[in-house]
Amino acid sequence: MAEFTPMMKQYLKVKEQYKDAILFYRLGDFYEMFFDDAVTASRELELVLTGRDCGQEERAPMCGVPFHAAEGYIARLVAKGYKVAICEQTEDPATAKGLVSRDVIRIVTPGTVTESVMLDETKNNYLACIYYDKETAGLSFCDISTGQLFVSELSGARVADRIINEIARFKPSEILVSEKCAAVRDISTYIDRSCDIAASVRSDESFNTDMCRETVTSHFGKSPEEMGLGGLNGAVRSLGCILNYLYETQKNSLGNITDAVIYSESRFLSLDATARRNLELTENERRREKKGSLLWVLDKTKTAPGKRKLCEWIQQPLLSVAAINNRLDAVEELYSDTVLRSEETERLAGINDLERIITRIVYGTANAKELRTLSQTLAVLPDIKKALENSKSELLRKIYSSIDTLDDIKKMIDASIVDDPPFSVREGGMIKTGCSEELDSLRDIVSGGKDFLSETERREQEKTGIKKLRIGYNRVFGYYIEVLNSYRDLVPDNYIRKQTLTNCERYITPELKELEAKVLGAQDRISKLEYELFAAVRDSVATEQLRVRGTASALAVLDVLCSLAFVASENGYARPSVDNSDVIEISGGRHPVVEKYLDGAPFVPNDTYLDGNDNRTAIITGPNMAGKSTYMRQVAVIVIMAQMGSFVPAKSASVGIVDSIFTRVGASDDLAAGQSTFMTEMTEVSRILASAGPRSLIILDEIGRGTSTFDGMSIARAVLEYVNDKKKIGAKTLFATHYHELTEIEGEIPGVLNFNTSVKKRGDDITFLRRIVRGPADGSYGIEVAKLSGIPQSVVNRAKVILKGLEDASVSAGIPSKKRTQPASDEMQLGFFGAAESEAEKELKMLDVNTLTPIEALNKLYELKAKVTEKKIESSISKGEKMPRINILPKSIAELIAAGEVVERPASVVKELVENSIDAGAKSVAVEIKNGGIRYIRVTDDGCGIEPEDVPTAFISHATSKIKDASDLNSILTLGFRGEALPSVAAVSRMSMLTRTESSDEGVLFTVEGGENAQCSPAGCPVGTTITVRDLFFNTPARMKFLKKDVTEGSCVTDAVTKASLAHPEVRFSLIRDGKNVLSTPGNGNLRDTVYSVFGKSVADALIPCEYSGAAASVSGFISKPLNNRPNRNMQFFFVNGRSVRIPAAVPALDEAYKNSIMIGKFPMCFLNVTIAAEKVDVNVHPAKTEIRFSDEAKIFEVIYYAAKGALARGDSARPSIKLNNPSVLDAPQPKTEQMTLADARQNGLSRAKAPIQPTEKSKTANAEPQRAVSEAFTSYLAKTERAEQTKDVGVKSVYGERKNETEAMPGVKPKSDGIKRSAEDGEAMFIFRSSDSDPISPADEKREISSATGYNVPWVKKTGIDIFVDDEPVKKDAEAKKASHENSAAEQSLPLTTQPSRSDAAYAAGTDADVTADDFRIVGEIFKTYILVERGEKLLIIDKHAAHERMIFNKMSAAAQDDYAQVLLSPVAVTLSGREYAAVTENIGIFAEAGFAVEDFGDGTVAVRECPTELTREDIPSLIVEIAGELLKGNTRAKPEGLERIRETAACRAAIKAGDALKPEETYAFVKRLLADESIKYCPHGRPVIYELSKHEIEKQFGRLG
Repeated sequence: MAEFTPMMKQYLKVKEQYKDAILFYRLGDFYEMFFDDAVTASRELELVLTGRDCGQEERAPMCGVPFHAAEGYIARLVAKGYKVAICEQTEDPATAKGLVSRDVIRIVTPGTVTESVMLDETKNNYLACIYYDKETAGLSFCDISTGQLFVSELSGARVADRIINEIARFKPSEILVSEKCAAVRDISTYIDRSCDIAASVRSDESFNTDMCRETVTSHFGKSPEEMGLGGLNGAVRSLGCILNYLYETQKNSLGNITDAVIYSESRFLSLDATARRNLELTENERRREKKGSLLWVLDKTKTAPGKRKLCEWIQQPLLSVAAINNRLDAVEELYSDTVLRSEETERLAGINDLERIITRIVYGTANAKELRTLSQTLAVLPDIKKALENSKSELLRKIYSSIDTLDDIKKMIDASIVDDPPFSVREGGMIKTGCSEELDSLRDIVSGGKDFLSETERREQEKTGIKKLRIGYNRVFGYYIEVLNSYRDLVPDNYIRKQTLTNCERYITPELKELEAKVLGAQDRISKLEYELFAAVRDSVATEQLRVRGTASALAVLDVLCSLAFVASENGYARPSVDNSDVIEISGGRHPVVEKYLDGAPFVPNDTYLDGNDNRTAIITGPNMAGKSTYMRQVAVIVIMAQMGSFVPAKSASVGIVDSIFTRVGASDDLAAGQSTFMTEMTEVSRILASAGPRSLIILDEIGRGTSTFDGMSIARAVLEYVNDKKKIGAKTLFATHYHELTEIEGEIPGVLNFNTSVKKRGDDITFLRRIVRGPADGSYGIEVAKLSGIPQSVVNRAKVILKGLEDASVSAGIPSKKRTQPASDEMQLGFFGAAESEAEKELKMLDVNTLTPIEALNKLYELKAKVTEKKIESSISKGEKMPRINILPKSIAELIAAGEVVERPASVVKELVENSIDAGAKSVAVEIKNGGIRYIRVTDDGCGIEPEDVPTAFISHATSKIKDASDLNSILTLGFRGEALPSVAAVSRMSMLTRTESSDEGVLFTVEGGENAQCSPAGCPVGTTITVRDLFFNTPARMKFLKKDVTEGSCVTDAVTKASLAHPEVRFSLIRDGKNVLSTPGNGNLRDTVYSVFGKSVADALIPCEYSGAAASVSGFISKPLNNRPNRNMQFFFVNGRSVRIPAAVPALDEAYKNSIMIGKFPMCFLNVTIAAEKVDVNVHPAKTEIRFSDEAKIFEVIYYAAKGALARGDSARPSIKLNNPSVLDAPQPKTEQMTLADARQNGLSRAKAPIQPTEKSKTANAEPQRAVSEAFTSYLAKTERAEQTKDVGVKSVYGERKNETEAMPGVKPKSDGIKRSAEDGEAMFIFRSSDSDPISPADEKREISSATGYNVPWVKKTGIDIFVDDEPVKKDAEAKKASHENSAAEQSLPLTTQPSRSDAAYAAGTDADVTADDFRIVGEIFKTYILVERGEKLLIIDKHAAHERMIFNKMSAAAQDDYAQVLLSPVAVTLSGREYAAVTENIGIFAEAGFAVEDFGDGTVAVRECPTELTREDIPSLIVEIAGELLKGNTRAKPEGLERIRETAACRAAIKAGDALKPEETYAFVKRLLADESIKYCPHGRPVIYELSKHEIEKQFGRLG
């Protein structure tokens, strides 16, 4: 037989050592597999199977994969349970003599994977090792990817079952077992049936005691006794075996495994494999996926370690009360502090998997990109730690102290590794310049060499005359000179020919070869040196792995706590009370997973009480599908959640520590083990009876099925008696059964109580009420449930006949029969024909039923029923009390109500329904809409509900529980009172109501379609009300055309819910739009937290508290700091007694308070609630209830003004410091903002400036300020309101001529005037002064001097006999004293001239406008950093540089094509908008595109801007989009021309130079020249004049020079 080739011999020698693995044999750039490995790999990886000569007659089967893509192929093989041995070249092929030596460098197995692409970041990847010897077992579980290692030893009874429980707890992907362990049937069967566990049997030699002790001591540097393993021989054997296996497979020092955690199963709540499966803790039982499990509900973590930690907490609930309460304290702190939780969650989203990154760094497999990833993660740590600085809970303080910011590691990486390194570590390009002198010099050589090549090429072209000569490079010849054949005659003699091609020849020269050696040698050295430097950095980081792991662990715990707090807030969970008692008391418990699947639909909660005495065992009977199993499982899940440290889905819960939970739920067989359904059930029960104790919680569902009735019943009773007996087990037990005979145990055996799942039967139909109530069920209703499942009616009828026969036969035979008793009918028979004719009977006789609609007939029936039973209708509108009865208002009272249309659009429906929920005392309101609310609206609350007999009445017009007589209209505190919402909505939709009160065990389902076909029936539901509205306006299609797009209508709904949540922060709101949760508030009563939840961190951080109490009303809430303003009033929210309304006096009051503190055209944000006595406010004004009337509007103006001004005065309104060259200017009082024409001054005198509030020491809320100031401000507000129509047509004469009405030039735009303008009456100037000083001042400070631009204090003198100041004697005297001097010099004085081209004196002397050109001007200077003063002919031009530049940009945008002024942003800018703003933008995306913006809808109220006009910067975009949205909302957003104009106007305004921006002299000159040359620039896009003029004549007249 022929010999194998040398290479194949080498392969076979290596393969002999790794028979159980697929060998990846490195050949060049491929990993090759041969023989059986090739066949297996080609099948599993779908590779082409080829062959290779191996020295034998037949070619060796072969397949291969590229070495750079091997990870993916290895991952696929490992996922299927294979081991892969990687055989690499161990010497440099360039220096090797003969066959290159090779060896296996690593064996990859399912439990030893470290590569991120092969791992699920949400799960630990454990390798398990089990040593078993009779009644002792040693267990080790190691996740090599994170360095975690857990060790334990089990001894005593039922060790095999406990081993299975531990395997189920850790869920390893690979397991090593001893030979004796593999011989245990139960263990081997469990492992074999777990198809995702790769198992291998290790020989007894692998568990040799001496060898294992030596391995443990060698690895950890201390003996097992020093580690705490003294006397735990089984644990030592397991630990030593798993370490030896890792050494064999990893071929390295296992440097990331630095410690072993020795744990005891007694530390955690015991959950066997069956309980974990039945309770679906981490995966769904049927599909074995995360969705549908408790982990799915609780996992809102942001980091991979956090996800793994949460899974660990769920799998291992605690038994220590102190440890549990430590976790609960931390969760509660984060639950209560929405801002802290949200900010930490946002920061945690930037944390990468530190645990696995540091493992790859320690093993030397991390590349430069992973080091940069580590650095980016470390950058977030300081902020995370600082936020926890003032934490109160012990666990959060511990996390704070455990977080190491690792600044030194970050600095080292940042100083060494480039920002975007390559993936490979062998090709250079990783190390920053300046990190190594040698590296820098080598790089200079390479870069210089390349420059020299270019120079050589140019020189050779000139020397030889060959213009197309070029220098190239390839791996064969290196650098060469290439010459085309047409120039071959010009080649010099010193060129050495190396290659002849078809159209050219290639040459070399000695000089070129010398340079080649230098450059290429340097490049090779660079690659090697870079790798050495990178490896040094990587090794340095690896030495700090303990610090990194400690921080990673702390962050993981923080992530879990934030997740649990978020879920608790979002889902309305409560903190449980956990103690060492034996009581489990749950009020209003819910199953978290089932509730989540309901997606907002109401879940019926139930109570639970179990203890170790009189309430040990609850026998639960009732029909199938009624909720018995769900109820029992939810009790177990709530206990697990409480003991893991989570809030629970209940109103309240008190949990005494449970040490184990056992379940026997569902029916299944085990065909693989040869067990029937009954046998499987009995096996599970036997384990429970053998393992449970007095502190266990046992769930038993349907014991005794699968055999004869009497056998099953006997077994069930015997088991029940056993677990209830204190001498045997005495555990808390929930026992569901259909053996109704067992209910007789109550009273016979202490501690047993009967409960049932209530149902409502009407005829042959049953309704599941989902309520667990005391007492046994009156039947199983099996036939009725079978009917619901779709069994043919003939079969159902036959079953009834057979059942009756069986029951009758049992009775005749003397056998006690549990005949089903019919539940008492809830229908009341009305006795209309008594001895005396009743009032109801008289009314009935007078009734013409032929004229009634179905709903009217039903309502009349309920009305008559109430009269016959003499039920008194109570009227109470006090909140917090039981829901008052609904009555129909008399016509006389109904006519007093400002009624109107309440169903304009989906948002109005939601508003009305939400208000009803709030009035019902709801603490939680959930709103869900689809298609903008047009197709579907659902509003669910947990309020008091509606009494069953009142439900039909609620759908009659003017039926209300809040108004009884006319006097009630004078003091309305509820949000709703008209009684029109439900009937109005029902009339135009398909509507249903599901409601239940606390006093009722069953709810009511009321359905109505278009106001007709009303039906009322019992239903199961929680306390509260759920109203569903479908197909709005389905019967009035004409109204559909008035609706807008779904996104717009949905945004309006969002606005409605937003306002309700801000008005009532004590209520938890959630809004789901098309299946996505877009709004969720905590409902903790903290308005700032609500604002944070709705609008985000930036808005919440901008707010300052605003509180004020006056005699008439009080104000509370928040206003924004002056610097945090908005371009519109969309963020101003006002509420009165919790009602969102428009308060006419509020806006001017707020503006007055912010006067001199905020820029013109900018508006503060506010969230203010006015609390006022009900009798002092009339809400019965507007049909939509959005406008109200106050008895004293001045008082409202006053309290809002004082509240806002006081808040600003308390020092919260921080402003940036401004440095001036001449600080003395600030010494003089600065002028306040005042605006008045001289004509007004002549008529009325110049009024004293209104002084802002001056707070005193006695009153921090400014309630001691002069009442006169506020009174004047309010009077001014009233005057402006009255004069608005009178002044709107005042004309303005500008430099371009008179405009009688500013709107003529700019249709639809009302211009704003600033600066100096002409009076409409006599052309005299009007002056505006702006002060940046917003500090409080007193009336004594009102006498002010005006500081000129030159820094001198220049007194302002009287003009035409009208004094500027009321008390102006000092000014007069000063003016008279200096009059002569001013007359002689004022004309010549001017500000310093800017550098500009000179103009001829002749042109200047001419002085006539006719001779003036665009170049004939002189720039005098600039005032207020806003206006440019220009002398042109005999006129002084005052140019508003912002307005002028704005018009220039606008003209450019209007004239140019889109591509000419649009720029693509490097990364998109995300902008979050309010509901209405979002709708305005998304509806006008096309218009935005024409204006140069590429805007995309990102959903959830966010848009992304990818392109913008070239004049804008990234910083401009967010506020600009908000401003444009506000402008669009002012007009018709769907009108394209107007919308495009608004966008361009706003964009131009934002891009233009701002007041205060400095221009260089040459820039100023060019700007003015361009402006004066373009006569079309007259007004800014908003209609304000660009230039105002003062003629020389007018100026001289003012100075009295004209006589």
